[in-house]
Amino acid sequence: MVPRPGGAGVQPAAAGQTCAHYWGEQSNPAVPTKYSGGDQSNALCGYRTAQARAIYGLGAGNTGAGTSVGIVGAYNLGSIVSDTNRAAQDFGNAPLVDGQYTTVLPAGGFHDMPSCDTPEAWASEQALDVQAVHTLAPAAKITFYAGADCAQGIYDALNTAVSQDAVSVITNSWATPGENDVAPAVRDQLTSIAVQAAIQGQAILFSSGDAGDNSGIKDSYGVAQPAQPGFPASDPWVTAVGGTSVALNANNSVRFQTGWEDGGEALSGGQWTPLPADQGHFAGGSSGGVSSVFGAPDYQAGVVPASVAGGHRAVPDIAMLASAYTGLAVGFTATDAKGNSQYVEFPAGGTSLSSPLLAGMVADTEQAQHLDRFGFLNPAIYALNGGKAITDVTAHPAGAWTPGLFSFGGVPVPSQGGSYLVDFDAKPQTLQSGSGWDMVTGVGTPNAAFLAELGQ
Repeated sequence: MVPRPGGAGVQPAAAGQTCAHYWGEQSNPAVPTKYSGGDQSNALCGYRTAQARAIYGLGAGNTGAGTSVGIVGAYNLGSIVSDTNRAAQDFGNAPLVDGQYTTVLPAGGFHDMPSCDTPEAWASEQALDVQAVHTLAPAAKITFYAGADCAQGIYDALNTAVSQDAVSVITNSWATPGENDVAPAVRDQLTSIAVQAAIQGQAILFSSGDAGDNSGIKDSYGVAQPAQPGFPASDPWVTAVGGTSVALNANNSVRFQTGWEDGGEALSGGQWTPLPADQGHFAGGSSGGVSSVFGAPDYQAGVVPASVAGGHRAVPDIAMLASAYTGLAVGFTATDAKGNSQYVEFPAGGTSLSSPLLAGMVADTEQAQHLDRFGFLNPAIYALNGGKAITDVTAHPAGAWTPGLFSFGGVPVPSQGGSYLVDFDAKPQTLQSGSGWDMVTGVGTPNAAFLAELGQ
């Protein structure tokens, strides 16, 4: 199974209903209230720059100035700079300045592969990655390393980012849902690249994945897989970034944060009823689990319970905003199958969002601590467990009404519009956030103290 991009696509609007600009601004009165006390809202339009930065307590001076972030993806969106600047104007961010964004293209050009998602699918991923980094670190330099394709080409692009050694942190929003569906030689290749990055002082981040425990996702032979973490996030030499759902009040204060594990419900007889398993009972969520191929790294000792890890690597390590229903507002020029192009804006999500957001947070940390590079992050992240720089994420019952469910790769949801309720972190599969380290959010999510405390 080749790596796939994450992220959520454009969401249709419902007649007479609008998305909410903050939690609870809009709440459809025509549907039942399952969550009282203000814990039910229309899905959000996508957080703008000031809102996203407020989640992590970033001030005006936290810009990532003097730092460099690498992004690895497949193919290349030619309009990325103009799209990012248009989105920045619309969402309240500074535009990219000359020389702030560069692209490293594959020497042999791009390859179309039947097993790959289309270049258009990767275009929205690229826009999400660039704009997420730019949101939290608006002055950081960004280099996009373009893979020739989504198979070997994307590993080659990551290798280029490491061999050129020009950036301090490298974010990757692509994954194979099950690590057991990856050839040992490929796993060894990734480990070699990641170890070299660590030696050079580069941090490599990977999205943990968007299919929860990955059970039911079919492998290359069409066989449903057992519960397992995704790859490359399960490699102990990378930082696996899980996901959260975050509700902001009108004043940009955090109302609640919970793990990103969504369950879908539809109206039946005037009541919310969970969708069948093959139609979105599990509607997407942060991937996690215990590896069967990698041993437990030393940095997880004493944090991940031995009864859970069983001597193996556990995923994820940390988490950032991921739910598309409380996601980030992104804009890019989309091209349809007929070649027609149109600039669109939409709320984006998935752990494809959480990884570049963490990259931006790391850039701000390097700036705050006057570091050229921070290096391999995991030992420092686990040293923060239980401290003031990490907010522990636990399950908070809440729900978002939406006219249509976002589709994440391999997770079945209804394709037609309608009236749906998304249950947040209600354990629709086997994963749920909880006190301490968990398989949804790792040690938790960073807050403002992270900038000063990481590595100290």
